[in-house]
Amino acid sequence: MEKAKKYVWRQVPLFRFLWPFLLGIGLGIYHGESLFLGFVLLSTVITALLGFLLYKLYRKSLGVLLTFALIGYCVSVAAINTPSGLERETDITQRIWIVKSKGRVEFKNDRLRMMGIIQNGTDDLMEEKVLFYLKVDSNFSRPGFGDMVLVNSRLSSIRSPKNPGMFDFKKYMASKGIEYQGYADVDEWRILRKSSGFKKQLNQVHFAAVEQLNENQDWEKESAILSALLLGNKTFLDKDQKTSFAKAGAMHVLAVSGLHVGIIYLVLLWLTKPLSRRRAFRILKTFLILLSLWAFAGITGFSPSVVRSSTMFSFMAVAGLLDRRSSG
Repeated sequence: MEKAKKYVWRQVPLFRFLWPFLLGIGLGIYHGESLFLGFVLLSTVITALLGFLLYKLYRKSLGVLLTFALIGYCVSVAAINTPSGLERETDITQRIWIVKSKGRVEFKNDRLRMMGIIQNGTDDLMEEKVLFYLKVDSNFSRPGFGDMVLVNSRLSSIRSPKNPGMFDFKKYMASKGIEYQGYADVDEWRILRKSSGFKKQLNQVHFAAVEQLNENQDWEKESAILSALLLGNKTFLDKDQKTSFAKAGAMHVLAVSGLHVGIIYLVLLWLTKPLSRRRAFRILKTFLILLSLWAFAGITGFSPSVVRSSTMFSFMAVAGLLDRRSSG
């Protein structure tokens, strides 16, 4: 029995370190008021571990697992408790911002929603992430990834929900490092400079695909669901659709996730099966699979779930090329 247990751990060696690390992150998120306490505990465990290893080397596993758990705790608490540059400002009098657009700029209800990184201002404000809502007219030009945008807006803190049980948008955005938002009218913002990077091209492909899906107004609701399912764009979903999926407990279905990447991977394996006969063709097969997986990840905006899944299936594809076994 003991031998079989060791064999299982040998098949997934990183998992024994992963679960205490994730446990520590969870504790840090929900009970991480004191970063100092976490560092004290981590230092204590590491010191005790070193002494224990000198005494009995073969009993090191428990100490290593505790160390990984506390490292995860400290990482999450440090991320949550890092003060915002805007919080360090006693009075934000600045209104003119030069912002570098990051992520996907979404359009809904005559406004663009753009996450940007401040490029001007005091040292505390530089590189601060801020969420901007930009009002547009019929002739607007959507900022792309990496574009420089001039915005005239007063910044305000994202507010917590007033009613208990409501979705905590403030906490959600704080997990992304965003604590402030700004609103600008049509004549209070403009694009200063367009970028031409690789992510910008992927962003354009994404919006071209979304526009194609939503071109037919007769299938508006169906197109909105397809945009969410295939491209991870929930902009066109109306409130009733979101409520229906939420009540059914199926909101996760609308998010592009590992399931989608897994289906794509299986389809790619089937399509490239004829290339498995010779090694040169197998190299080409692996290249095509990796290219397709990461192209999909880029078009969907490199969301964390898709990146994780693409990374996992990339390892599986390379393992197949090297004739290595995988646990998948």
